[in-house]
Amino acid sequence: MTVIDNISSKNAEDSTGEYQRISKLSKERLAIYTVFRVTAAVTSSGFSQLYSNSSGKFAEDAESAFGMIGAPKFQRLMARANKIYRDTFQKKTAAISKPKVSVR
Repeated sequence: MTVIDNISSKNAEDSTGEYQRISKLSKERLAIYTVFRVTAAVTSSGFSQLYSNSSGKFAEDAESAFGMIGAPKFQRLMARANKIYRDTFQKKTAAISKPKVSVR
């Protein structure tokens, strides 16, 4: 059984609250699981899909996780992707919540 299998087996019965349960792991196990989830999501469907599904909850943690495993290029890539996502999301949220003014 791999580390990922061991951690995943704890979520097999109930995937709700996954992030809350996983975030209680040791920082080393959390880093391994985070790298696994984020890498799998990005490899499968790209960053857009990462941020729109449950793996997106791990995106911010992935920056430090990649650093912990000695992958500085991936750490910088995640930092850049997270910044783009935050900037884009904030602009969209601001545009949606901005009240429309009627001019007569």
